[in-house]
Amino acid sequence: MIADLAMRPRRKTPSVKRIAEFWECETDRCCKCRGFFKGLERAHLVDRCYGGLDGVQNLALLCWECHGMMPSFKPEREDDAYEYAFCSWREGPWHRKVRKELSEVHGVEVDDLIRDNWGPMWGWAKLIRELKLFWASNEEAA
Repeated sequence: MIADLAMRPRRKTPSVKRIAEFWECETDRCCKCRGFFKGLERAHLVDRCYGGLDGVQNLALLCWECHGMMPSFKPEREDDAYEYAFCSWREGPWHRKVRKELSEVHGVEVDDLIRDNWGPMWGWAKLIRELKLFWASNEEAA
């Protein structure tokens, strides 16, 4: 068993700076509780043991306490993972990113889109799931 661990290739996770740039958030502020901390942890939204990847779109910057309290999320609960990590406040950095992208680029108002399609409870999480896929495909194409 220990020999198997020694043979695993080293993981290449994105830097804290790269994750913060993707979500347009700060490198020293927890995405969940919004507290300021040195040494934020890279939290997988969908756990690696369930196939979650090490890409920026599946990582959130959390303090050790919020990361420690984070439940384990399978792919089918990805919306819940986004809700846990990002939806504890309504106007955080990534909310501004979404509003700007949809309003300026696509001429769509976020609140109208959420109200008309998903309702207020899970709307942000479902919207971010769709945009995450869109952003990831654009990042790969670039």
